[in-house]
This record gives sequence, structure tokens and C-alpha cells, in this order.
Amino acid sequence: MSHIRHVLMSLLCCVLLLSSARASAQDCGQYDRKEYDAYSARAEQQLTELEKLADGILARGAMTDADGARNDSLTNDYAASMFSAYQVVYTAAELAAKSEGREGDARLTSDFELVASKHEPRTIALALKWEKIHAAITQGEIKQAALERQEGSTSPVKQLTQEGLQQLTRRDDMVRPDFLKIAARGEAEQKSFVGSCKSAASVLGNFILPTAEAAQIAKCIGPCVAKNWGACLQCIGNAAPVVINAWNEFVGCWNSAGECKWYKPWNCAKKAWCLAKFIAVLA
Repeated sequence: MSHIRHVLMSLLCCVLLLSSARASAQDCGQYDRKEYDAYSARAEQQLTELEKLADGILARGAMTDADGARNDSLTNDYAASMFSAYQVVYTAAELAAKSEGREGDARLTSDFELVASKHEPRTIALALKWEKIHAAITQGEIKQAALERQEGSTSPVKQLTQEGLQQLTRRDDMVRPDFLKIAARGEAEQKSFVGSCKSAASVLGNFILPTAEAAQIAKCIGPCVAKNWGACLQCIGNAAPVVINAWNEFVGCWNSAGECKWYKPWNCAKKAWCLAKFIAVLA
């Protein structure tokens, strides 16, 4: 019996050691393709829901408080999903470059850029839809619709919004441990590409991004896919602070815009442009 107990304890120790090693590896930046796929799929779903939400408001000619809250939550959560996916891409490319292809996956830069490049025009179109909603509300073509809710029921919209707000409040939690040094360098080299976000009417004119800040991932596809490891590592290293700055700017822009309300549609448009500019940097 004691022998069996000893064997079981040994097996348990092995399991614990493996679990600990796995956790440590993740903290050090281990690449997980399934993790990337999950973030990418989630981002696609969230962007699709954002598009349907704006289209629904335009089609109904009415906007509820729930519509505004859900738009805020989805905008925030979608940006967080894309940023999380980017961090996996960075880790995969960095591991590949440092191991000369034995670990990681440099080709993931191409996969992510394809997603981001497809999302970029969609987020711009989304922002333009909110500009249209803004104009329609101002002209009285879109009116407020009351939110019907049963007594004692829990609002899933409120839950989603709380989750989204927590992500932005805990901004540093979105940055992985292996990104902390890069994040610090990004803060030190802070550049403002979002602009003041003060006026929804002027956002379109401010949308032009400096070439040095736009489409960061696209620049790295060539050397990374071609297995030019030195150039690949240098490219993703140069891009990372810009992307982190873009995330920080999105957070600041999102928070400063105010809640998306039917009587404050300019806030909704501002947040849509904050999002479009962030995605433009990722592409």
C-alpha cells in the first residue's frame, strides 16, 4: 500500500511540475497557435456584432440606451481582442527569429496582417455609419427608443460593459509580462497619432496617419516569412512600441470620449474613429 501511495505521490509531483513549467513558459512568452486563433475568431465576431448594431439603428430609425452600452462594450472588447492577438503574433515571430525557425511561427505575421487589413476598411466604414447616425439623430430622423426590461432581470449589456470597462481600467493587465520592457520603451517614445478626439466632425480629417506609424505588421511579413531572421527580429522590435503606443492612445481616446448615448451620438462616433485608427496601426 505504501508503495502504491509513493507511486501516486510521484505522479502527482510530476503533474504539478509540468503544470508549473507550462505556466512559467507562458509567462516567458511561449507561443500558442490555439490562443491566437481564439483571439482572432473572437475579434471577427465582435466586429461583426458592431456592424450589425450600427446597421440595426439605421434600419429601425431608433436607438436605445442598451444600443449605446453595447456599442461601448463591443468597441472596447474588440480592440482588446486584436491587441491580444497581436501580442501572440509578436511572441511567435520573436521566438522564430531567435531560434532561426526551430520555435514559434514567423508566418503568423502574414495571417494576422490579412485579418487586420480586412478589418481596417470595415472599421472605417463603421465609423462613417456612426457619423451618419449622428447626423440622423441631429435631424430628428433617429429617435430614442425605450429599453424594455423585466423587473429583477439581470442585463447582459450591463455585464458586458462592466467587463469592457475593467479591461480599460486595468490597462497594464492587457500587456503580457514579456511586453513590459517594450511597453516602457513605448511610453518613453510616446507619439500621438490619434489626435485630440475632441470633435467627431473633425475626426475624419485627422484620420491620415504618418507612414511611419501605419500598418506596422505589414512591414515585417517580408523578412519574417523569408526567414531573414535578423531583419525579422529588428522589424517586430521596432513595431512593438508603436503598437503599444497605439493601444495606450486608444485607451485614452476611448475613456475621454464619454458614454455612447442616443442624445450624445458624437461620443459613439469618436469611439468608432478611435478604434479605426488603432486597427490601422495593426494592419
